[in-house]
Amino acid sequence: MEKVFKESDGIIYNGGAILYAIGAYFIGFIGLFNQNIFVNILSSILLAHAMIIAAYLVHESGHNLVFKKIRFNTYLGELFSWFCGSSYGTFKDMQFKHFRHHVDVDDVVWFDYEGFFEKNPMIFKLTKILEWFYIPAHEFIMHFITMFTFILLFLKEGINESET
Repeated sequence: MEKVFKESDGIIYNGGAILYAIGAYFIGFIGLFNQNIFVNILSSILLAHAMIIAAYLVHESGHNLVFKKIRFNTYLGELFSWFCGSSYGTFKDMQFKHFRHHVDVDDVVWFDYEGFFEKNPMIFKLTKILEWFYIPAHEFIMHFITMFTFILLFLKEGINESET
């Protein structure tokens, strides 16, 4: 199996995530039809989490990071795209558009988050732990900074307009 996955420990991490996503998807789906409301609620949460993990794996397979062979990444991406609803198009179409996003990127972020993490190692450690559990803490930080920037610009523009 080591020759199948891109990384030597891929069988543990990616293999475990794949098995979890498939198992949780089917268990969660079957549980939706249970008459017990408690089982139904837990099944909904399990199904949602399985779909989130599947979406992460679609992204990773889109970058050809799960398996050594592109063909296997494509199979996994197509399967889990179906799990997630395939709402944006085919896997190959999403992969192409995502690659274009990386080529045409124009990130202008004033906040030096790497420096912030270096100065705040506990926040960095907490972020890594949350990310390990697929909680997008780093993304939350970046979105907060973006919102904060917008609010500052909005307030600055509002102050400038009232002065004229």
